[in-house]
Amino acid sequence: IYLGTENALYVSFNDGDNWRPLQNNMPHAPVHWMAIQKHFNDLVVGTYGRGYWIMDDITPIQQLTSTVLDSAVHLFALRPAYRFRNVAPRMHVEGEQFIGQGPSYGASINYYLKAPSTGDVHITILDDEGQPIRTIEGTKKPGINRVMWDLRHEPSKKAMLRTNNRYAPHVMVDPRTQSRPMPSGGTVRPLAVPGTYTVRLTVGEEAFSQMLTVRKDPNSAGSEADIEAQVAMSLALRDNVNSLMDMINQIEWIRRQVYDISAMLANADNAEGILSAGEELDQKLIAVEEKLFQINQTPGADFWRWKTVLYGRLLEFSSGLASTWGGGGHDFAPTTQHLEVHELLKQRLADYQGRLKEVLDTDLPALNSQLQERSLSIILPETP
Repeated sequence: IYLGTENALYVSFNDGDNWRPLQNNMPHAPVHWMAIQKHFNDLVVGTYGRGYWIMDDITPIQQLTSTVLDSAVHLFALRPAYRFRNVAPRMHVEGEQFIGQGPSYGASINYYLKAPSTGDVHITILDDEGQPIRTIEGTKKPGINRVMWDLRHEPSKKAMLRTNNRYAPHVMVDPRTQSRPMPSGGTVRPLAVPGTYTVRLTVGEEAFSQMLTVRKDPNSAGSEADIEAQVAMSLALRDNVNSLMDMINQIEWIRRQVYDISAMLANADNAEGILSAGEELDQKLIAVEEKLFQINQTPGADFWRWKTVLYGRLLEFSSGLASTWGGGGHDFAPTTQHLEVHELLKQRLADYQGRLKEVLDTDLPALNSQLQERSLSIILPETP
């Protein structure tokens, strides 16, 4: 039972015998009326004038019982989540006072902890085949915790740039992270298709599960088959970016070792052969790397200076696959042109993978052979 007074909001779990404040972040204002929104299970509170306040997803309050409160951990049943697509925002005049903050996008995942968790808390989303598609770190505070899943799969990987920028030497590797920022460092984050998912809460060694339904946007003109085709291509693009990032990470790791060895042998006797082979290997790796991303670009607006290469094209392609002009989104299947362009980009990626393999199969062993002759540590092709 919910009770509104002239200056507060209360809730009772035992037919009004006891009342608890439900103020949360609501200002102390008169409560003139209340309603529960049937689609989203939100508590909507009308205050004075045209003011109103909404408590999003009161499902955990409705399910809060003495049994739950006595449990060490409890994962509440989940309300359905709507896979809304963005639309062009409404234009408004700066300084308007009636603009409010909307709810967070995605699925509301609520769980109860009787005491602060001393172990790790993770939320894993599994598809209808039981495969994990996303893992989220959970909060550990006592009481009701809420974590939002934005309905997206795991994002694509990011690369560690272990060498200084050649064009702008002042853009250097941070000694704390052993890396520098990736220019235009976007990721591919595909939305999940409508359907049924399993949400698994892991607290320490214990695991709890609930089913979650993700519903299609009721205003979407695309069919579920269209959405599945679009998401399948988005996932393929994410895998393409992951492969590209693996290549960049490997190249940067090897180049960093080459530079360290060259610095160590700069004044050594009879090291010309090793230094020359290291320089040749570095140039061949750069020739591949500059095809993958714009290695001369610096963070910020510097992208106007340099042409877009494979990484940027994959990101632009992924962004345009499900977006419309003006920032909106759509649920239509990829077009014939989408399929053709994707094949072209995949061919380019395969070509660059072949070039890198050739360098690693020939030039890297040749340099390592010289290093072994001088009883020096060889260059590792992969990070340990």
